[in-house]
Amino acid sequence: MWKRILIYLLLGGLFLVTLIGYEKYTEMSNEINSLRQDNDYLQSMNVINKTNVKKLELANQSLEADVEQLEEEYMAQKNKASALQADIMNSYIFYDNDMNKIPGNYYSGVDYNKTTKDLKYYLNNTFVMPTGYELNVFDCSEQAAYMERELENAGFMTEILVGDSPTGGDLKHAWIMVYTIDNYRTAIEPTIIFGTADSSVSRLWTRLNNDAIGIVYSNQNANYYDAYEERIENIYYAVTRLGIDEVDWWYGMWGLEDHNYYRTEFVTDRRSN
Repeated sequence: MWKRILIYLLLGGLFLVTLIGYEKYTEMSNEINSLRQDNDYLQSMNVINKTNVKKLELANQSLEADVEQLEEEYMAQKNKASALQADIMNSYIFYDNDMNKIPGNYYSGVDYNKTTKDLKYYLNNTFVMPTGYELNVFDCSEQAAYMERELENAGFMTEILVGDSPTGGDLKHAWIMVYTIDNYRTAIEPTIIFGTADSSVSRLWTRLNNDAIGIVYSNQNANYYDAYEERIENIYYAVTRLGIDEVDWWYGMWGLEDHNYYRTEFVTDRRSN
C-alpha cells in the first residue's frame, strides 16, 4: 500500500516537475523568438540607418559643394559691389565737380505767371541773342540750355527736349518746350532764333503776322511736340543726362575757362549792366 502511494507521489512530482519545466521551456522559447525578432528588426534598422547615413554623407557633400559655390559667388558679388561702389564714388565726385561748374543763383525762382501773349512779346521784344551758332561750342544743346534759363527767369515754365533731329538723319537735337498759364504749349527752335539774332526784319515780320520768332507749330512739324526721347526739367538734370560739356553755354559764349569766375564776378558784372 505504502509503496503504491510512494510511487504515485513520485509520479506526481515527476509530472509536476515536467509541467513546470515545459512552462519554463515555453517561456524561454518565446523570449528567444522575441529576441530573434528584435534582432532582425535591429539588423533591418541598421541597414536602413547605414543607407540613411550614406544619403546624409552624399547630401553633406552636396551641401559642401553648394557652400563652396556660394562662397565663390559671394566673393564675386562682393568684388562687383566694391567695383560698383568705386564707380559710384567716382561718379559722385565727377557729378559733384560738374555741379560746381554751374553758375551760382542760376534760376531766380520767379513764379510761372505768363500767358501766350506774354511769350510772343518776350520773344520779339525782350529776349537777348548773345551770339550765333557754333558747333561744339554754342550749338543746339547750349542754345537750348541758355534759352531755358532765360525763359524760366522770365516766368515761363520751360523744358529742354532731346531727340532725333527734326530734319532727319542720325543726329540728335535739342530744343525747348514752353508752357504758359493759359494752357498753351509751344515748341521753340533756338537755332532759328540765334541764326537771326541781329535781324530786325525777322522780328518785324513776325510781329506783323501776330507771331513770335522761334516758335514751331505742330502743324509745321509735329516732331517737335511728341518725337522727343528725353524731357529735361532744368540745368541740373541736363548736366546729369547730357553732360556739362553739352550745356555749359556760359563757357561757350564767353570763353571762360574758369567756371568759378562766372559763379562770382562775372554774374555780378552781367547783372549790373
